[in-house]
Amino acid sequence: MTPKCIVYPRSAKDVSRIIKILSLLHTPFSVRFGGLSPTPGHSSSEDGVLIDLREMKEIEISEDGKIASVRPGARWSDVYEALDSHGMSVVGPRLPDGGIGGGLSFFSGEYGLGADKVESFEIVLSDGLIVDANSAEHPNLFWALKGGGSHFGIVTRFDLSTVPIRDLWYSMSTYAITEVPEILLAFEQWQLRSADPKSAILVRVGLDSCTITLVYSSPWSKVGPPCFNAFYGINVMEYLILPTNGTVVSLTKALAKLFSHNPMRHDHRGASRKNDLGLYSAVEAYWIWRKETLALREPKSLIEKGVEDSSNPLGLTAVPQQWWTIVADWDPAEDDDLVRESMKDITDR
Repeated sequence: MTPKCIVYPRSAKDVSRIIKILSLLHTPFSVRFGGLSPTPGHSSSEDGVLIDLREMKEIEISEDGKIASVRPGARWSDVYEALDSHGMSVVGPRLPDGGIGGGLSFFSGEYGLGADKVESFEIVLSDGLIVDANSAEHPNLFWALKGGGSHFGIVTRFDLSTVPIRDLWYSMSTYAITEVPEILLAFEQWQLRSADPKSAILVRVGLDSCTITLVYSSPWSKVGPPCFNAFYGINVMEYLILPTNGTVVSLTKALAKLFSHNPMRHDHRGASRKNDLGLYSAVEAYWIWRKETLALREPKSLIEKGVEDSSNPLGLTAVPQQWWTIVADWDPAEDDDLVRESMKDITDR
């Protein structure tokens, strides 16, 4: 989709003026933050106006380091670096190069979803009015913005409650595709038996190998925390990141180097089910036939944390369950329909 015009506001007042003008002229428009959504049309407008917020990238840290005020054009890697000297971090996504928005955090098991840690939103409403939405001002809007989608206005600042994490332990290793059944068994054991909220795992099954990232949000001996014991006996093909103690910044920089920055066509889909090793194995077998990739995640403790904090606007139930992400990157454009139909087929199954 190709917009007629792209505007780059630098402040909430600029966004307000743009909205008032577009409303007066009845002009269709769309909004782009960090470009996280791969869905066609979600951040563009055919023959309309695209409001691109990339120039609004300021980051301010409160004197006590407990609040990070972040504009929507910032990148998560910049937020992590700004907080490093304060000995703090935020519940942001695992891959650092995305814009502000989506993604699960390595720290969600201990601190909940990223939405649970938002203290206030600055938002431009449909009439151009700029308001703050928090527990004291516009509380219903505040609640809705934590899980109701993108139809309430244009957020121009996120005030995020920080978490006291800087130093941690991590590793990343690759395995032969033949090890996937054992990996899925270890993953299920960790999900059901590990009560340590500091632990986080990202499993990515590729076309010919599997990658596992282990993160523990405190320093540890290089041998590794016992909560990951089920994984230590699996034959490693290669260590992409040797088990080590580092910082949030060093981890995110290492992850950024390991993932391609070449722009490709992209799609991802999500699904959720209760934990089921048989289902994991069935999906993995079907995935190999269809040449896709999947990531596995662990939401039970993060839901419990949201409930404890009286947040949980999505109304999630704190029971053992599995959130799936199915990912595809491809070229060229003529394969769009084929790939997207394949992704839909896998998700529906």
